[in-house]
Amino acid sequence: MGAPHTARELPVMKRGTTLLEALTVLTLVAIMIGVAGPSARRLRDRVAVVSTRETLVGLIAEARMLAIARGGATVRIGRVPPSGAVVVDGEMVLEVSESIPRSVELDLGPGRDSVRLRYDALGIGRVASTTIRARAGAEERTVVVSSFGRVRRR
Repeated sequence: MGAPHTARELPVMKRGTTLLEALTVLTLVAIMIGVAGPSARRLRDRVAVVSTRETLVGLIAEARMLAIARGGATVRIGRVPPSGAVVVDGEMVLEVSESIPRSVELDLGPGRDSVRLRYDALGIGRVASTTIRARAGAEERTVVVSSFGRVRRR
């Protein structure tokens, strides 16, 4: 009874993790999340803003093509909630409200809640130059529409 155990008599350890191992893994995971969290948030904001900008550019391009095909078109862009639509002869032909993430804020200019961009039968814009900014967090992208309806991304 009092004799030391030999190698064959030692009890077999059960498989599993100890509390110390589990706490170490949880601590490492928490540190990685803390480091990756802000950059993941910035990436999500950047993707949302670039997606919104490209949606607006596509909407304007579609309006120009419809204007040439049907004799004129109007693009309506709203600030709250962020939305966009193409109207031809009083009929809404295309709407992109669901394509714009709710986390993105549109800045249409001081005191403006909506913008209307009109295109004639030649696809030429009949508006003053307009700047539309899309923001989410620290990310911002700009769409500039010239008085002739050409679009520039910034």
